[in-house]
Amino acid sequence: MHPALIHFIPRFRVSVLAVLGGIVADNGLSYLFTIIYDIFLSSTLALPDSTPEAFTKYINTSHLLLLSYLMVGFLGTFCGAYLTATLAREDKIANATLVGVAALLLGLFFWGGNPTWVDILGLILIVPIAAFAGFCARWIGGTPEAPASADNPE
Repeated sequence: MHPALIHFIPRFRVSVLAVLGGIVADNGLSYLFTIIYDIFLSSTLALPDSTPEAFTKYINTSHLLLLSYLMVGFLGTFCGAYLTATLAREDKIANATLVGVAALLLGLFFWGGNPTWVDILGLILIVPIAAFAGFCARWIGGTPEAPASADNPE
């Protein structure tokens, strides 16, 4: 690689423990929020058949409910990425974005459990939501991003 191109390659410090903690928090909170939302919905919806299959079938027929479940998952990812950005000392946005990338890969692994448009929308939005969580953590914390290296002051 040409030495002049090295300055254009973004470099950042990965905080491995912060990213792993964010991934665990993302998954744990997403499942927890989904369970709470399931309990709320099952208690408010008056379905003639109270089996889990009937509940899932009802959810899959409503676009609004599918979007609300997607938002619940996004909330878990936002919280996990925010935790990562808070724990990372440097490059908060980049570290939070890695939580979004992990969520994207996990979403690809579980592809097909929802209607296709829900899966696609989730995969498109998950990384920007995680990056936004990193931006929020940086903004609320009041810590500006430091340059990636001393030889690239920008």
